[in-house]
Amino acid sequence: VIISNTQDEPSRRLIDDHYRQQLVLNDIVLSLYDSDLDHALQIILDRTGEYLDTSRALLFKDSPDHKTCKIVYEWCNKDIESVMALDYSITYETGMPEIYIALQTTGSLLINFGEIPENCKEEFEAEGLIASAIFAVYLNGDHYGFVCFDDCVVERVWDENTVRFLKNISNLISTVIARQYAAEKLAQNQKTYETVLN
Repeated sequence: VIISNTQDEPSRRLIDDHYRQQLVLNDIVLSLYDSDLDHALQIILDRTGEYLDTSRALLFKDSPDHKTCKIVYEWCNKDIESVMALDYSITYETGMPEIYIALQTTGSLLINFGEIPENCKEEFEAEGLIASAIFAVYLNGDHYGFVCFDDCVVERVWDENTVRFLKNISNLISTVIARQYAAEKLAQNQKTYETVLN
């Protein structure tokens, strides 16, 4: 990356952000190469949370009927309490209807500091959230759940560059989930095959 001294500060910052994002993605891909699929999702959340310096990075999985969701992976910044440890389910219709509609229609919802939707305030207050970027995650084209990057400390306003990066991260998560599912199916088929042979 070549940065000219004649460029203005916003342009230099944008180039620097792209470079840092590329480093994070490279780090994630290299880490995934050496790890099994069970640890892959945790690695993605860890590296992304550290890069953003956000409060939490969470992956939620839908129930089979897609009416509720539950945290399956979590990364927390230092001095931030875990919400996964509470082991609770969120009901889409009552707990976060606006988020659910956004995930079903556009696939994402960005909540900047000071712009929390009225019908989500109770949920946000319970978790101490002041900003969040939420992206749908898919399994073979079907809705699997969502990944969110939450802030409890930083009064964050999500910029376009960061949103593009997080969209790529959510696509990477969908790919890993699809690979996990394929590996599980293959293992099941192999067991069935062995049983039939026996």
